[in-house]
Amino acid sequence: MTDLRIITYNLLSSEYSNQTSFTEALPEHLNESNRYIKITTKLAHFFSPETIFCFQEVSLDWSNKLTVFLAKHNYKLYCRNYGKESSGHMGVGIAIPDAIHVECIKHVRVSSLKPWPDHNISCSDKLLSCFKKSTKYNTWNKCRVNNNFLIGLVIRYHGQNIVVGNYHMPCAHNSDEIMVTHGCLSVNFLKDLSFEYNTDKIVFAGDFNSVPNVSCHQVITTGIYNVDTFNDKFPHEDTWRPICSMQLKSAYKEHNGEEPDYTNNTVSRGVPFKGCIDYIFYSGINMQSSNVLIEDEPPFPSEREPSDHVMLLATFIVD
Repeated sequence: MTDLRIITYNLLSSEYSNQTSFTEALPEHLNESNRYIKITTKLAHFFSPETIFCFQEVSLDWSNKLTVFLAKHNYKLYCRNYGKESSGHMGVGIAIPDAIHVECIKHVRVSSLKPWPDHNISCSDKLLSCFKKSTKYNTWNKCRVNNNFLIGLVIRYHGQNIVVGNYHMPCAHNSDEIMVTHGCLSVNFLKDLSFEYNTDKIVFAGDFNSVPNVSCHQVITTGIYNVDTFNDKFPHEDTWRPICSMQLKSAYKEHNGEEPDYTNNTVSRGVPFKGCIDYIFYSGINMQSSNVLIEDEPPFPSEREPSDHVMLLATFIVD
């Protein structure tokens, strides 16, 4: 019997770390060089042959620097950058210690995991779209064109295959349909990957941009959602509806009885936010413990927390 540790951490893209976005943070806490040093120092504290890191908001510049840094500490970074220039072309990454063998790696654009039938746009909708006005199927179209990528790995750990997924959900808090679609497609993809590699052991980490017991979190953990809402938001040509092929448990909630008070606590563009939006979900594997690694007083970024998120750690027993 041995332990496997999973850490998920939204690094805060270097392009977003500025005084315009974080009006209450001190300039030195937003400085890119200072933040990078603090983040790599934090990561080094957890380096071990049993620890896997799942990162979100990894800018292209930082993905290159982290690749070199991690290689010096016997880790390999599998990264996929997909964001726009304004986000630093940010993406997601999974860092695997050299001691763990990787059987398979897949980068998938989550929106492409379902078919998108042709839809004849009405003349009025075309006119509205020219003026950047909302149209009847604006939600459907936003979901269709979203470019977020998920990384799915299959590792061979002490004689067993384990699927590890990492995703950064779209920031679509005002659209349950977008969040539920991406949550469901992600879970089903990981389930298919586990079936392909003959395992029921799945760990799914990331920034899900969803607080507990609503939309995305709900469909992942319970599979329950009123799919009738899609009838008005999706055109009649698209008959797909979100049905999760399995339900996952949240490591922190299973160990502590409820989700943490927050994993993201900040004031962004003058608007305070405190909530739990980062999770480590799992299935088919025994979880030993889970905790959030809060080292400073919010709001973040701060002196000892260089991101606007905190780390979340879960330890699993592999036997």
